[in-house]
Amino acid sequence: MGDISEVIEDFVDIIRQHPNQLDQMVENAYEESDGEYSIDEIREAMVELVPFTPPAIVKPSKVVFSRPSLRAHDAEGKGRKAHYREMKQKAAILDIVDSHPQGIAKTIITGLLRKDNSHWRPLITRWLREMVGDRVIQTDGSRFYPYDVILKDREMEIHRLIYECIGSHEKRSVTTTEIAKFMGCYGGKTWYIVQQGLKTLEERGFVEYKNRRWVWKKK
Repeated sequence: MGDISEVIEDFVDIIRQHPNQLDQMVENAYEESDGEYSIDEIREAMVELVPFTPPAIVKPSKVVFSRPSLRAHDAEGKGRKAHYREMKQKAAILDIVDSHPQGIAKTIITGLLRKDNSHWRPLITRWLREMVGDRVIQTDGSRFYPYDVILKDREMEIHRLIYECIGSHEKRSVTTTEIAKFMGCYGGKTWYIVQQGLKTLEERGFVEYKNRRWVWKKK
């Protein structure tokens, strides 16, 4: 069994800058330890090393996290340093989005991160999309919201239009492009709205992708 400090060292650095990510980093370190240490052991070790007083913690027998895990996609297959760098930036993005329940635009996020330049903008754009795809945060296509904010009205309208488009088509099957044109979301940032709406409907079992076309899923 290795030293627990080696397992948690990168995650402790992130917590020092983003204290409210303690639970998330505990979970990530637990997964990386491959069961060598328990969640409680990792949490206690992190709290001991981080120079701040965390909120009171009630330790259940099994920790359940409602938010999906924050992941480092770019670092897959790379070393610990690449993993740490990406997780550090994503944790900072998560802090910003969580503090704006009314939603926040990407340009504001890059500004708050002080990374509004040609090098960082593409990276942050990709990370935001990965975080939305992992359901760590959510978007309505123009702004980003915490994972637990209900976007029901906006979401329902998008899904209704997509569903109507498929149903109104003569062959009851349409391409993504046809749906985007029907919704007036063909090109630019609005294209992402269609992709996310289709993904959600597919996950909920309402539509399916067959032969490069979308169809209603038969019950």
